Amino acid sequence: MCSSAMQAEPFPSESEGASKDEVRAVLAQLLASKDFPATTKRRAMLRFVVEETLVGRARELKGFTIATAVYGRDHTFDPRTDPVVRLEARRLRHDLSSYYVGAGAGDLVRISIPKGAYVPVFERRAGAPLDEPEPETTMPEAAEEEVEAHVALRPRRTWPRLALVAAGVVAMVAAVGSLFLDRGAVDASSATGRGDLPAVAIGSIVAVSDNDRDHYLAFGISNQLANDLSRFSGIRVFFPTASRDLRDPGWDAEHAIRRPDISHVVTGTLRSDKENTEIAVQLTDTRSGEIIWSDSYRSSVDLFQNLGRQDNISARIASSLGEPYGAIMGVAESRMDEGVSVDVSSHECILSGYYYKRSFSPALYQPLYDCVQAALRNDPDYADAWAMRAWLRLDALRFGHIRSPDPDITLETAVEAGMKAIALEPENILGLNALSAINHYRGDFEEGERFARLALHSNPNNPYTLVQLGWRLAVRGDFAAGVPLIERAVALSLNPPGWYFHLLAIDRLMKGDGEAMRSIATSAVRDGSAFSQSLLAMACGLLEDRECAKRALAAMNEISPGLDPVGYAGSHQAADEILAAMTDALESAGWTSPGSVR
Repeated sequence: MCSSAMQAEPFPSESEGASKDEVRAVLAQLLASKDFPATTKRRAMLRFVVEETLVGRARELKGFTIATAVYGRDHTFDPRTDPVVRLEARRLRHDLSSYYVGAGAGDLVRISIPKGAYVPVFERRAGAPLDEPEPETTMPEAAEEEVEAHVALRPRRTWPRLALVAAGVVAMVAAVGSLFLDRGAVDASSATGRGDLPAVAIGSIVAVSDNDRDHYLAFGISNQLANDLSRFSGIRVFFPTASRDLRDPGWDAEHAIRRPDISHVVTGTLRSDKENTEIAVQLTDTRSGEIIWSDSYRSSVDLFQNLGRQDNISARIASSLGEPYGAIMGVAESRMDEGVSVDVSSHECILSGYYYKRSFSPALYQPLYDCVQAALRNDPDYADAWAMRAWLRLDALRFGHIRSPDPDITLETAVEAGMKAIALEPENILGLNALSAINHYRGDFEEGERFARLALHSNPNNPYTLVQLGWRLAVRGDFAAGVPLIERAVALSLNPPGWYFHLLAIDRLMKGDGEAMRSIATSAVRDGSAFSQSLLAMACGLLEDRECAKRALAAMNEISPGLDPVGYAGSHQAADEILAAMTDALESAGWTSPGSVR
């Protein structure tokens, strides 16, 4: 006999919302629709959570329940190490939003799953179209947060491309009265002080040829690009939702440029011949009309058939645009050379944080810390600000940015800030990486790696996340696992900070490859740091280039007099074998005075 805590709760009466029969009817209609882009598993998840709610077991809809009932997990399932339910729930929310802005726009009952929960909500639409304004009080708070999130998109793999070509279908997305879908349309920025987040419209990638395959390929890459770019925080992504002929080049870009809330638009061309497919993409600032970034991608593989290669191209474009040091954020970062001010929006404060994290400059630390504190007073639910606070508290300790003890700045308070960030936003990449770093410096390397892998799982195309995990692994001596991640981060980043190269240089040091180490260290020294110069000195020592080593050591001492590179690396938990190799190489370079750890 079940205890009262486990008894089924009654389904709301018909006067409070949709009836059970109505819900089951719209669910059946939704699951049967070819316009609902969910995978088989996500459809099963939706059916399960709806039915469990209808029979009164909503309170039991936890991650464990769904994982075992839908995803085949057993009693050992741990959501901390296996985020399948959380990630699939996020994708299911995207699937539902895509359906309701298209084929389901006129449905009388709408099924949604508010952010932060797995219990569905059933809203009787009373015949109103989806885009008709509703009273503010009718939307649950969790659902409101979801509306303010990034764009929801159709996963591109759901398009049966060859069948579409054979059928000659060209109307891909249903018309809903608005040209672009933006789930950031209810703009939180003005209320929270986050400022104007960059708003990026994914315009047409136009197939130059008259080949149906190229037109569908171009649309598919545009679609996947929007999906990939929406994974990056701090950016609102718009995607066309009106039903249009894919052969009408530039229609969405033209409308996007005329929208005052769009700051950037992505456009491109696709052309192919018997041997190659080439895609050219550009990013335009809609306010100035300036093309601020462009690139091209060539493939000899049949992209129409090779989904993996398509995904790779989309990921590279999204990373170039959305990463912290990419084309969009880089424009904002370039305005910060004059320093950090507390009189900026919360979002600009976070951008200042990434700028600081290029060099970890002591001069920028306190103004940035004050800026983050002000941001949290103004916007206490801003996950990125909590995450940046966690990073700054850690930096104060690992870099010695504060000269006297501060009870508010400890590893424990850094952990508290990081946990607050992921409590507000479970997949907050900045917060997950902060917790990874904090645990690393506490000596809990396993936990540090776990958090880094969770961040990477959330966005595998973010160079900043790739380098975080790669760095954690390599600095402990696991170069085989860490170096490929760091190399991919460097390849994907438009403007990687110098410290991205440090462990790559040390990897070559461990292999005794002086030439490769010097080449990598030369890339690192552009950041102006003393440690980068020490790596160049080590490389020159390996090569027995005394003049090169002498110049590098002089530059190191000029930047940071008395720096002990070995002690500095040790303070960052470098493995003993790394420290021994560094010592030998520095001595070969002519370094004799250990100095003091900065």
